[in-house]
Amino acid sequence: MNLISLSKRHIILLIDNLLLINVYLPCTYTADREDEYVECLASIMNDISELKFSDIIFRGDLNMEQNNKSNL
Repeated sequence: MNLISLSKRHIILLIDNLLLINVYLPCTYTADREDEYVECLASIMNDISELKFSDIIFRGDLNMEQNNKSNL
């Protein structure tokens, strides 16, 4: 197991060919939420851009609002 990255918003591990990413994205009421959101995802992309892996699991607290409206 290799620790690729550890920050306050995410942790990335590589186990053989499996990439594990756990995130804690900012809540909707967080000031500068959009900037933090983009910064976190950009950091993850930067951290994994040169890794070789065949499978990925991306989990965590995405802090997304659910829209229960149906388009039907």
